[in-house]
Amino acid sequence: MSETTIPTPSDATLIVDKAVLKQKAAAAKVAVRDLADEAGRYATDAYRYAKHRTVEAVRGTNDQAIDYVQRHPYKTLAAAAGIGFIFGVLLKRR
Repeated sequence: MSETTIPTPSDATLIVDKAVLKQKAAAAKVAVRDLADEAGRYATDAYRYAKHRTVEAVRGTNDQAIDYVQRHPYKTLAAAAGIGFIFGVLLKRR
């Protein structure tokens, strides 16, 4: 039986392969960092947009509530009294 020998890479080949691998790893690191920065910017923009929309919606709702209370003060007072009465009854049962 003849033995097959597995060729081993020379030291020079190993050094070159190691350098190429380091370059690829550095490039991958930069790509991941860039992608993370882009994702962070996207998340920040999405947060700011959602915050802006929420603030505008709350302002609009608040303005509508104030307008309703000013146009219908007695209905508002009756509703508040009714809600207070219901909470009083429910809390008294405990």
